[in-house]
Amino acid sequence: MGVPNCSSRSSRTNSRSTATVNLASHLRTALEVLLQHRVRSGLTVMGITIGISSTVVMLALGRGVQDQIEQSFSQAGVTLLTVIPRTPPGASGSAQSYKLYWTDYEVLVAPGRIPHLLDAVPLASSMTDVLWQNRRVRGRLLGATAAYQQSAGLRLALGEFLFDEDDRSMRLVAVLGSRLASDLYTQGAYPLDTSLSVAGKRFRVIGVLAPTRTETDYQVIVPFHTMQKRLRRVASVSGSPVVDEIRIRVGNRDQVDDARRAIEEVLRPHRGVGPLDQDNFRVVTMEAGREEVQGIADSLTLFLAAIAGISLFVGGVGVTNIMLVSLGERTREIGIRYAVGATVRDITAMFLWESVILCWIGGVTGISLCAYGVVLIRALSDIPAKLSIDTVVLALAVSLTVGLLAGIYPALRARRLAPAEALRSL
Repeated sequence: MGVPNCSSRSSRTNSRSTATVNLASHLRTALEVLLQHRVRSGLTVMGITIGISSTVVMLALGRGVQDQIEQSFSQAGVTLLTVIPRTPPGASGSAQSYKLYWTDYEVLVAPGRIPHLLDAVPLASSMTDVLWQNRRVRGRLLGATAAYQQSAGLRLALGEFLFDEDDRSMRLVAVLGSRLASDLYTQGAYPLDTSLSVAGKRFRVIGVLAPTRTETDYQVIVPFHTMQKRLRRVASVSGSPVVDEIRIRVGNRDQVDDARRAIEEVLRPHRGVGPLDQDNFRVVTMEAGREEVQGIADSLTLFLAAIAGISLFVGGVGVTNIMLVSLGERTREIGIRYAVGATVRDITAMFLWESVILCWIGGVTGISLCAYGVVLIRALSDIPAKLSIDTVVLALAVSLTVGLLAGIYPALRARRLAPAEALRSL
């Protein structure tokens, strides 16, 4: 009973060693062939490199955008609710009734109206040019109250934030985002107490925010009433300033739904919405907003990656074409291999391995270029890019798959080449 077992183990060991020798032989043969045609192999690899690198760059940018979105929402917190005006339904209804006003903010912050309320901030924003001496920078002008600092979790690098008195007195003071300040001021300049020109008015800089790597870095934050009454002069017939949105923060995630229902119950009668009428405002929670924005970002990433994947498809077609050309040139070589004992399986494996190696080299080269590219992008700009291990593994798997698929047809053609026909070419 023991002898057959030993014989079985020996046969399995021999089969494994034979398979290993065959694999090494196929790899060595494929590399030798590719090295004999360096220029052609290099150009083929370049096509795969371009395809892989363009696809990976798009995925890295998409991953970076997703992380930035996650960071922005984490900074704002999942306990934030935002009240915004609903878009009027075509020409019906009054456009005025769909705007938000300061009185809407006042009724929401009245004591006892919103349960678990921590703070509420009215906001108004627009794009504007900011001028200092002979330098001009484009940024977002944001009108806010003093509560905005705590609501948005902002930290100061220099100076101080807005005070309630700044808003009541409509003072011309401003707090700058970090990137806007660095772009606006020359090296060595101290921004505090300098005078800026914003929308035709002179503002005194009282603070500079710490970097957030979000759109806040490009903002100019001024008192809400300063912006709406001294800069934009946008008001309703009653004189109440228009509000672009109202941000409301509650204690924890479990209190969000209660706060949302309370907001709707307070605003519906205040804004003249009947029991059967559609609300002329919307209450958006951060969780819903995060899912919506992430969905858009995911779709955009996949779309861009699909476009970049076209170049990878073209590179794969190039590999197939080169392998077919190689097959036509190597009929004599195939005949010699048959003459020295090669099998049909050996010939098929030879072409498959050549294709896979070409694509693998192209994939590794493309990923390496992307790694350097991501570092440069992050160093020279604020464009988010992140090359993750998942992306690298996916890119290598795709390059190997492309190599396998691109080599199947040439390998089948080589397999169909009868040994007798190949030997006649000798």
